[in-house]
Amino acid sequence: MKKIILLLVLLIGLGVKAQITIPGDSLVYGPMFSPVYENKVRVWMLTKDNTQSKDVLALSMTASDNPETQLKGALFDSDDRHLEYNGFETGDLNSEEITRVEDYNLRSYEFQLESGKTYVAKLLKNGESSGREATIKSEQEIIDDFTFLAGGCGRIFDLSRCIDQWEAERIVNGDPKMYNDLMAKQDSDLMIWLGDAVYLLGEEHAHGGCPDSFLSDWDNEEQAFKRYMWYRKYYDELLQSMPQLAITDNHDTGSNEFDKTLPGLPATKKIFKSWWPNPKYLGTEENDGLFSSYKYKDVEFFLTDNRSYRNNTQDQLGDEQLKWLQNALLKSNATFKIIISGTPTFRELGGRNLSSSKRGPHLRKFIEENNIDGVLAYSADLHQQRFMLREQGSNYPFVDVVSGNLNSDAAETDDRYANYKVALDSKHDLLNGSLHAFVRSSVYGAVGDRRLKIEFVNGRNEVFFSQIINQDNLNSKQENSLALELKNVDLTKQTKLESNPIYQFNDKSFTLKMNLELNNVDHKKIIISNLQNDEGIAYGINKDAKLFCQIGGEEIVYLSNATLEKSTTTDIVWKYNNLRQQLDLVINGVVDSSWNNVRSPKKSTTQMILGEKNGSRPVYAKISELQLFNKYL
Repeated sequence: MKKIILLLVLLIGLGVKAQITIPGDSLVYGPMFSPVYENKVRVWMLTKDNTQSKDVLALSMTASDNPETQLKGALFDSDDRHLEYNGFETGDLNSEEITRVEDYNLRSYEFQLESGKTYVAKLLKNGESSGREATIKSEQEIIDDFTFLAGGCGRIFDLSRCIDQWEAERIVNGDPKMYNDLMAKQDSDLMIWLGDAVYLLGEEHAHGGCPDSFLSDWDNEEQAFKRYMWYRKYYDELLQSMPQLAITDNHDTGSNEFDKTLPGLPATKKIFKSWWPNPKYLGTEENDGLFSSYKYKDVEFFLTDNRSYRNNTQDQLGDEQLKWLQNALLKSNATFKIIISGTPTFRELGGRNLSSSKRGPHLRKFIEENNIDGVLAYSADLHQQRFMLREQGSNYPFVDVVSGNLNSDAAETDDRYANYKVALDSKHDLLNGSLHAFVRSSVYGAVGDRRLKIEFVNGRNEVFFSQIINQDNLNSKQENSLALELKNVDLTKQTKLESNPIYQFNDKSFTLKMNLELNNVDHKKIIISNLQNDEGIAYGINKDAKLFCQIGGEEIVYLSNATLEKSTTTDIVWKYNNLRQQLDLVINGVVDSSWNNVRSPKKSTTQMILGEKNGSRPVYAKISELQLFNKYL
């Protein structure tokens, strides 16, 4: 009996030993996962010490299919802080005396994973689950459908601090419950912070409202640490719900318009790295930076650092970081290459935006001249929600997705939820609004026919704007978007095309070209179609020798103004821009008709057909060449 008891004690001891004991006696935040990288992952947490609870804390990391076996992890980062709080930090705005002291332990551990498996990290208290846990799938290299969230600019005021008082009386922020109540429940693969997840404040914000001895948040590590810790409670559940990536904008590491000479920048960059466990941080010969790239499935995110090398609003990124970004884009084989920047990359807006800096044009020119496919950009900073296009002088539409108002500058009112404008015919700004929201992006479809669905979601979980970008619409070369090419099409009989997702017309821009010679028409004729009930689309000629386009489920039929002449070859181009919902018909090089607010056809479940069963009727038309491009040309 004694041997059995001893054996049980040993087994229990081994199990406890396999778990990672973490310092502190009280859990504060975590666990938070980094994204999976090279079949590794980091688990981040924060604990508090000397609370007299006498609790023993530990980290458990197991595979879902083998929960009894603990994974061995290695310490990656640690930061222990003894923090002293003055009265003007804790509510007594006139007192400089220390009112409390607290001890905190920040830790992150790195684990090796197996591709395709699911893992669970749990924070334990006295050997039992604390309820704090996070789950992650090791699927970085597996190409399938997935979703990621993005957003930035989440200002919140701490009214117990003197430094927040002046602006809090003049600026209205929102209710940050959207983080934990809504975003954390999105079942997404990844959250990407587009800058200003934390607002460091200083004398420029206090306007004389603090004692002279008070330090700005960016003046030392302790002050920045306190600020990061205070903010994190508002999105604690969000951080546990999915892996996190983050970039800085201005407020994460310094003042409004600071540059690389800010004295406290090395300290605040150190804090940023400790609190956001991105897979890597790169630097240059000039100094350590916060930029890197991360590839997840067939999307690569290029995380830029717009402050470590900044001289002024026109001189951003620095030559070395720009060269890194250009080379990384050139080498990438990702379907979608997303530049993550604090400010817009393509749409020139003036001010401190990257697009308007001296390196913005160099970046755009490099992408165009090197025919780099699939590039678009996400940013924040503007305290707005925008979807912007730059189409002139580029090989494909340059898209800026701006989600810069997670919680800043807007009250949660009914009027505020309606404070946006959609203008699909605008030169640049298809969406422009000022309301609290985040972006939910879904990547889906067969390999070679991938789509990126971008949805702007407000605090009520309502999608108020969405767009779908097909990978071919971001092809630099026209020939790379060619989906179908046929010569000498026989319309005497009906021909079914082999099933192929790239023949579909749904959720994409497209261009259909044909050279048609009309011989006879006595009733409506189909040229090419996958129309079935409310699905698909059909192109043809009606009995009056006019061209038509019909979209499944719509009563309207889009008819040409021109009437085709018999025994004459006509060059016909049907073009659809799904970003602008615009359908154009060009006949012999001249725009015949253009229609707006034309929805994309639904995916068809029937095969594409050419022509129709002709019976004893004579041949009504010949097509010498037919081409379908998955791009608006």
